[in-house]
Amino acid sequence: MTVYDFKTQLAKGKIGEHVVFKALTDLGWDVITVDDLFMQSWGIDAIIKSDQQCFSVEVKTDEKAGHTGNIFLESKVISDGEQKLGNLFKTTAQLMMYYIPPKKLVIGLNTLSLRNMIKDWQDGVLQENITRATAQNTSWRGEGFLVPIKTAVAHAWEWSIHVR
Repeated sequence: MTVYDFKTQLAKGKIGEHVVFKALTDLGWDVITVDDLFMQSWGIDAIIKSDQQCFSVEVKTDEKAGHTGNIFLESKVISDGEQKLGNLFKTTAQLMMYYIPPKKLVIGLNTLSLRNMIKDWQDGVLQENITRATAQNTSWRGEGFLVPIKTAVAHAWEWSIHVR
């Protein structure tokens, strides 16, 4: 199992945020990045606005998704024997935007729809190829679900952007 380094992953995530925010700006969205620690603690990286719409956004960078075809939805984090909510259930952002560098793709997914999709799968209502997974960091472990990109898009898609 790969053990991820938090600082390395954070740096990749910041690059992903930059790529996503630039792509949104190029498409005419106003992007208001959130530097407030309180807002960030609620899983909001930015507010994006157009003339017609406004969304709170959390950006996730998932390099492995470009190779495996699955995005990782983190449902809980375990650190020092203590369990906390993972980003899927902790975030208050309306959209989770997954940046997948190998495919140069950004997928905007409705957070509530993602949660409902996982609940339906757990309840046996949804028969999709979703599996439980673990991501090990040097100081904590994330547990959640590997969801095929096509499944996530089918159940929670808002939009996709190809980036340069």
